[in-house]
Amino acid sequence: MQADCHRHLAGSLSVPYVWSLIHKHKAFQAAKDIEDVKRKMTYLNGEQQDFQLFLKKFNILNSIPWKLEDVRTAVECVLTSLRQEGINYCELKFSLYKYGHDNAVQAARIICEELQKVREGGLLVLPILSFKYEGQLAEQIWLSNSILQDKVSEQIHGIDFVGDERFFNDPNVQDVCKIICQDWLAYGKMIAMHVGESQTGLNVRKAIKMGARRICHGLRALQDDPAVLDFAKDLGVCFDMALSSNFRTGVVKDLRDHPIRQFLRKGCEVTIGTDDPIVLNTTLENEYRIAKGLVNLAEEEIEILKMNAAERRQAVS
Repeated sequence: MQADCHRHLAGSLSVPYVWSLIHKHKAFQAAKDIEDVKRKMTYLNGEQQDFQLFLKKFNILNSIPWKLEDVRTAVECVLTSLRQEGINYCELKFSLYKYGHDNAVQAARIICEELQKVREGGLLVLPILSFKYEGQLAEQIWLSNSILQDKVSEQIHGIDFVGDERFFNDPNVQDVCKIICQDWLAYGKMIAMHVGESQTGLNVRKAIKMGARRICHGLRALQDDPAVLDFAKDLGVCFDMALSSNFRTGVVKDLRDHPIRQFLRKGCEVTIGTDDPIVLNTTLENEYRIAKGLVNLAEEEIEILKMNAAERRQAVS
């Protein structure tokens, strides 16, 4: 079974699809042609390793005047790519900011409806709502409350915190994250957080204390708070990593030095996923190829990664 436990909807939209939206809405301020879309949205050979550059790759999507009918076609685009890759299980993270304040709840309903339809065909895609660290705090609380008060919350598997982790260093942001986590935990939902990636690994412990049982990346914990790995292991926390992403963002300068091996040998539960496959020019198969080749993981370690991802699927059957 092919399972991707770390993939974002926005970073999975194909270049031709994004260009079709730009053309449809005549949003040529976003890109002048399909080559311009590719240049702005994806990593090209020779581009620097930089986390802020990675975040800028998503600006093009925020320049499009999204309509609700576009939400449905965006999900269809991603589902097509999952089928082409032969993926059977995916935890798909999505944010609602680009659809506008008035359309946010309806956009969430559409995403969940479309993902629900494919279950009978053997493809299980779980929707995970993302909150951005850099978002306005009052807006974050409003969005969380609005989704929780709607029936769509029943279909959402969990929540995730994404974006510019520098904002997580602000105590006010941490307070809002804690409130949102507590609210979703009360509904029995999974909590994931992108921490210990571009910023200190001390944030991993903070996230776990907030209720996160899925840590996206978390690499810096090894150097900044190595004892947290035992803490995470005891609580059954899973680290969802992404090798190409870590290299492109500069979190790991050389994939031969990727710390995933140390996490595995510490007994931590780890998976690898694609993160943003179109932006990063990767696939799940390629991520495993990198793990075996450049990172030089042993065959049994590769199997552990696959087994960990498969167990995520079994846990929701």
